[in-house]
Amino acid sequence: MLDKSVKRLNEAIVLYNESLSDTQANSEERSLAYANRSIVCLQLNRYEECLANIRLARMSEYPARLAVKLSQREAVAKKALAKAMKQDAKRMEEDPKEELRLSHPGHEHMPHVANCLQLQQNEQYGRHVVTTRRLKVGDVVMLDTPFVKMLQEDCRYVRCDFCHAERPFTLIPCEGCTWVMYCSAECLSKAYDQYHRIFDGDLVALQNHLDALDESRVNGFTMDWRTATPKDVYSTMHVLTTNQERRGLVDRGVLVNGIVSVLRTYDRTSYITRVWVFELGNHIEPKTGTDDNIVKRKKDFMKFETKTFAINKFTTKKYATKKFATKKFATKKFATKKFAITKFAITKFAITKFATKKFAAKTFATKTYATKKFVTKIFATKKIVSA
Repeated sequence: MLDKSVKRLNEAIVLYNESLSDTQANSEERSLAYANRSIVCLQLNRYEECLANIRLARMSEYPARLAVKLSQREAVAKKALAKAMKQDAKRMEEDPKEELRLSHPGHEHMPHVANCLQLQQNEQYGRHVVTTRRLKVGDVVMLDTPFVKMLQEDCRYVRCDFCHAERPFTLIPCEGCTWVMYCSAECLSKAYDQYHRIFDGDLVALQNHLDALDESRVNGFTMDWRTATPKDVYSTMHVLTTNQERRGLVDRGVLVNGIVSVLRTYDRTSYITRVWVFELGNHIEPKTGTDDNIVKRKKDFMKFETKTFAINKFTTKKYATKKFATKKFATKKFATKKFAITKFAITKFAITKFATKKFAAKTFATKTYATKKFVTKIFATKKIVSA
C-alpha cells in the first residue's frame, strides 16, 4: 500500500497533467506546469523524469526570472541520479514480456489464426467458429489487436493515448484539444496522422464505402489478411454487428451516450464541424450534401438524444425509488432491531430487578432467621441461668 505522502504526490502529478492540457504552446503557464511537475518528480526520487520536465520547461519559454531555481533543481537531480546509478550499476529496464505465439500453425492467408479454426453457419447456431482438432487449456488459437482503442476517462492524464504506455511523469499535451496526452512527440505525430485528425472528406469516403459494401461477400476467413487494407479490415468489423433489433431502449441509450460524448468532444475541438456520420440502425439516415441536410440531421440527432435522456432519467428515477425503498426497508429493519434490543433490555432489567428483590428477600430472611436463632440462644442461656 502506498504511503499517504506518495499517494498525494501521485495525485499532484495527475492534476499538473490536467493543467498542462489547458495551456497553450510556448506559454508561461505551460512552462511553469512542467517546472512544478519536475519538483514532484524530484520528491518521488524520479530523477530522469525530473530532468525531462526541466528540459520541457525550457523548451516552453520558461521565464528568465525563475531560471536560477530551475538550474539549482537540475543540479540536484543530476547529482542524485549519478549517485543512484553508481549504487546500481546494473540498472536495466523491465524485462520485455514474452510474446504470445500461436500453439498451432496459422492459416496460409490468415497467419494470426490457427489453421484448426473454421467458419461455419447453420440454422441452430448461425455464424460460428469450430475447431478441427482437440485443443488443450491454454492453447493460443488467435492473435488479434483491436481495430479501435480508447482510453478510459480516468487514464487520460496517466497513459499515452497512442501507445497506452503508463507515463504520467512525462506526458505532453495535444495542441488541438484538452482530451488526450502523449508520452512523446513521436506518439503525438503518429496519432495525429493516423486517427486524431478527422476531416469531412474522410467521413464521406467511409460512408460511401459502407453504402457500396456487399456484406454477404465479406468473410474474414477467406480474406487475405497479408494484403488487406484498413478498409478491408473495417469491413470485417462492420459485418459483425448483428441483432440490433433485439437491443433494449436502455442498451441503446448507453450506446448513444458514448457516441454523444465522442461527438461533443470532437465538436468542441473543431475536429467535426459539418458532417455527423454514425451508425444507429434506422434512427438517423446519414446523408451527405447541402448544409440544410446537415442541420436536419443534427436536429434529428438531438431529438433522439433527448429521447435517450428521458429514458435514462426514468431509469435513474426507478433506481432512486428502489434505493429509497431499500433505505426505508433498512430503516424499518433497524427500528425493529432497535425495538427488539430495547425490549430485551427492559426484560433483562426486569429480571435483574426481580433477582435483586429476590436476593434482598433471601438476605432479609436469612438475617431474620439468624436474629431469631440468636434470640432463641439467649432465651436458652437465660433458662439455664434461672435453673
